[in-house]
Parts: sequence; structure tokens; C-alpha cells
Amino acid sequence: MILFLNGTFGVGKSTAAEMNVERIPLAAVYDPELVGAFVWHLTRDMDEDVDGRKDFQDHPLWEPMVVKTAWLLLTEYGRTLVIPMTIWRRDRFERLVDGLHTVESDLRLFYLTASEETLRSRILGRPESEGNHGWCLRHLEAYLEASKEPAFGTRIKTDGRIPAEIAGEILDLSELTVETRRTG
Repeated sequence: MILFLNGTFGVGKSTAAEMNVERIPLAAVYDPELVGAFVWHLTRDMDEDVDGRKDFQDHPLWEPMVVKTAWLLLTEYGRTLVIPMTIWRRDRFERLVDGLHTVESDLRLFYLTASEETLRSRILGRPESEGNHGWCLRHLEAYLEASKEPAFGTRIKTDGRIPAEIAGEILDLSELTVETRRTG
């Protein structure tokens, strides 16, 4: 099974993913941003156009490598993958989802949402190391517009909610049995 948690920066995807991994037996977080960083690093000396791209998601290797890595993880470890990733372009999202469907038919899509005020507060309240504030804020409008698209998955509002509630709703909507694997 794959749980795909989409939504803009600061909406709570990573926190919800980590909490669900703690609750779902044999689950693991799979972060496609790490694949993007790898692609960026690997091709920096080979690809003359890297500097012209504004996002690793624009690199033609990123989507197929995300899908292939998911396949490898599922084949090797057989664990539920929980994927937190911000994707606002519908065409890119649909290609990625189509690819993920080829490796796992049980794919659950969620789009976490929050108000612009909440998102700005969360983005500015976290360390720059968790995401460049300026970059995140410059892209906020596009992500807010995308949040109106039902194609991105089941919408889950995160305003005024604690992470455990959000993670619980994802589990409930996925009809998964909760088992606490770790204490704390």
C-alpha cells in the first residue's frame, strides 16, 4: 500500500507521515525530495540546463526515479510506503500517480489543506533549514489554487488541529487498523 500525502509547505505532511509510520505496522516514510536531491547532485556536471531549472521536479529523471525507487522499496521490503510530497502541477501529479499505480494498485491519495494565514505562520515559524521561507511563500498562491482541485485526492483540513488528529483521519479514511509500534 502507498499513502500519498500531498499539500503545500507547512501544511503538516511530514509530521502526519511520521505519525502514521509509527502507527501502521511495517510502514516507512519515502520522501521523493531525497530522490530530487540525488538527481540534482548526480547530474550537476552532466546537465548544462540544471541551473535553468527552478525545481528538481522539472528534471526529466525525477518522476521515473521516484516510481522506480518506490517499486524497489516495495519489492525489497514489502512495507507500506507513506509519501509526503508537495506537487501542485496537476499534469506532473497525474503522471507520478499513474507511475505509482503501476507498482502498487493500493494507492491512497490525500491533499492536506490549510488557510493562507495558517500556512504563512507555519512557514515563517519553522527553521530555514526545513525549507527556504522566501521560496515557499513565493509558491504559496499556486499551491492554494491547486488545493481546490479534487484530482489531488481526499482533502484534509489541518487548520487548528494537532498532528495526531490529522494522522488519525488519514488512517480512518484509509480504513487501516492502528497499532502503536513505538512508545513515546
